[in-house]
Amino acid sequence: MSFKRVTDLVPAYLELPTIDEMNARTAALQASHDPLVKIRRIGQSRDGEPIELISIGRGRRHALLVGTPHPNEPIGCLTIEFLVDRLLADQQLRDELDYTWHFIKSIEPDGLRLNEGWLKQPLDPGSYLENFYRPAFDEQADYTFPLVAPGYSFTRSSPENLAWQEAIRMVRPDLLVSLHNAEHGGVFYIVTRDLGELTAELARQPSQYSMPVDEVGEIFTEMISIAPGVFQAPDMSAIAAAGPGPSHYNAGDSSFGYTRSLGTFGLAIELPYWREAEGSSPGNTVTLKAVLDPARHWAGDSVRLIKAYLPHLKQLAQGREVRFAHALQEMQSQVELQLSVYSQSPDLVLPAIVGQAQQRMLRLLHLRPITMLRRLAAMISARGGDPDRLSELAHEQCRHYLDEALADPMLTSGMDAVPLKTSVSIQVDAILTAASMLQREAGSKT
Repeated sequence: MSFKRVTDLVPAYLELPTIDEMNARTAALQASHDPLVKIRRIGQSRDGEPIELISIGRGRRHALLVGTPHPNEPIGCLTIEFLVDRLLADQQLRDELDYTWHFIKSIEPDGLRLNEGWLKQPLDPGSYLENFYRPAFDEQADYTFPLVAPGYSFTRSSPENLAWQEAIRMVRPDLLVSLHNAEHGGVFYIVTRDLGELTAELARQPSQYSMPVDEVGEIFTEMISIAPGVFQAPDMSAIAAAGPGPSHYNAGDSSFGYTRSLGTFGLAIELPYWREAEGSSPGNTVTLKAVLDPARHWAGDSVRLIKAYLPHLKQLAQGREVRFAHALQEMQSQVELQLSVYSQSPDLVLPAIVGQAQQRMLRLLHLRPITMLRRLAAMISARGGDPDRLSELAHEQCRHYLDEALADPMLTSGMDAVPLKTSVSIQVDAILTAASMLQREAGSKT
């Protein structure tokens, strides 16, 4: 089954939407007084941005789609905008899928604003990294659901998470879709259970859009593969219970864990911004050790710079700067854990193109904390008053490091930006396919 007839209508998008643009479209939709549409405010962000739930249709089943579960991952915003327009225009699609569709365009609006500097730029590593922001794990909307596990509890839900909880309470979704992106590699999916036919269809779909499948998934998380590129969602309560206290896991449940008792089927769709250019990987195979060896040095550089400057910058941080500092503190802990993973990596042989894609992904991953450290130092230096030489030095050191990294052929050649039309099409196809198969499964049980 495929919804290619729908995805053929996806426009050739050239840029990603800002919060203000999405809010304006929502306001215009509300002003249209379309009887198929209901818009409700379900909460607000830490900075007071409204978070709204858009509902379309009157189907018996309910699907909830959530954009920017991480604020540096906004392709799902385009997917939602397309589906809102398509469902309103296409009665045949509404009738075929007996759903009421619910949308949260951006569950992390504050963080998306902090990423706006790259949304209108050509998609290249430089513009992306220059304007990158991602909050700490224990402040993310998708990982601050309440969680109680043996020896562990978490109750500090973020304001954004409280809005997500309210949407779940109102909707009680049969299908929950979390729309994700990754920097580099292939397409993969995370599901809460194996639906057999759906799993096989998801594994096939990327090739229909000339995209590679990522059979590794999250490299630092133990992922159970159900089919090539399709993984079982991790159990956060088990992860929390297994770790040595908050230093190992300091956040809450995921949206998938939170909705488990409702019988909700969860689907996360991960798409890369860049993929390997054709013919960019020499040779046939590469060892995992060869992939990880340079990553160990990159990780060490990140830790060194954070340790050198973050304690000072943290003392000076105010307002939003505090969130940068908190995220950087967590990034340091994460990178130190990753260093231990590198030293214990198994002796695996990978296809060369997979190994090169993973190495580029790791290069981008370890530049994240350095660019956030640079942004924090720049914000503090720009406040005025007496110059703070250590903040200026932090900015200069990070700037120099980033300039050298972005001039490296690893990030300047062999990487192709994935067209936004392709990314949105894959998400739309997966969403509609999952909804259709869940509907069929429910029908077979009645």
